[in-house]
Amino acid sequence: MINGAPEPAPAATVFRTVMDKSEEGKDSQTVVTEILTSHPEDSAQQLMRGVRDAIQACAGGFRTSSEDGPSSYTEVKQLNLPRAGQESIAYQVTGSIEGDKVPLVFQLVRTGSTVVTFYVANFLDTKTPELPAELVTAQAAKLP
Repeated sequence: MINGAPEPAPAATVFRTVMDKSEEGKDSQTVVTEILTSHPEDSAQQLMRGVRDAIQACAGGFRTSSEDGPSSYTEVKQLNLPRAGQESIAYQVTGSIEGDKVPLVFQLVRTGSTVVTFYVANFLDTKTPELPAELVTAQAAKLP
């Protein structure tokens, strides 16, 4: 999920960015990335199980590699955010950029064979970024 490439791979993917216009121009503007994926139903459920398992398995941190090079993450923890859809999972990953801790919050919402991933980061300080519940609720209500 970190690189926007869930496993198992979806049949189709759409990326969107949502911003709070009332915060426009502020360094602290909330910017949420949405990744909408379509799966065969058993793959959507498998994706959700895999993320749940990874939250537990990676609690003490992990490393990834991409075309931009390796990245280190020091902690993964499940969060209690409002539930949405048929199934949802929320978690925080703490990354490191040039030695500074960077908290990332993800919430996945599944309805049938569709999974939407909401992602928000805080690059200013170590405070957990807020994923607006009203955004998640409104977008999840649009799922088929």
